[in-house]
Amino acid sequence: MRRKISWDDRLIKWFYDVPGVVDEHMRAEVGRLSLRALAFMFVYDLLSGLVLSLWAVRSQTTSFELLFYIALAVQIVGLFAITIFGVLIPLSRSGIFWNEVTPEERPMVLRRLRHRWLWLAPTIFVTEWLLNSAIDYEQGNFWRLLFSWSEVYSALRFALLLGLFMYAFERRRIRVVKNSD
Repeated sequence: MRRKISWDDRLIKWFYDVPGVVDEHMRAEVGRLSLRALAFMFVYDLLSGLVLSLWAVRSQTTSFELLFYIALAVQIVGLFAITIFGVLIPLSRSGIFWNEVTPEERPMVLRRLRHRWLWLAPTIFVTEWLLNSAIDYEQGNFWRLLFSWSEVYSALRFALLLGLFMYAFERRRIRVVKNSD
């Protein structure tokens, strides 16, 4: 009989890209690290808000747009740092990200990975192309900007580099194990 996978196990598998089954040990480890990251983010938000408020008052800032961009950059950097150093690196040390396959399964897993990135690369390209064009739009002709060579080349370069890097990264996480027979 097949066990029904709960929505939180699916969320853990999707968000952390965990191959295999989510067991109690993995659930406890993810929960512990996520709770720690949430506490760090709360303290970081309070302290960064306090520091930015004091800086705005002390420097008598007149450009609130600059203050907004600085606050946004500080929040993004803090979020990435806490996520990477507080959750992803400790989880990778525990070894839950390795996709262990047998030698017979390896070609099928590599083919599935190639097909996945052959589908994701055009999606990344179109998304980057549209977002980059929308951000660079300055009261000109949007369609001319959208189909300009510089916008297309920029999005194509980003999609190819990201796709190749992520394919190589995911391929490196595949570990071939011998059969126990």
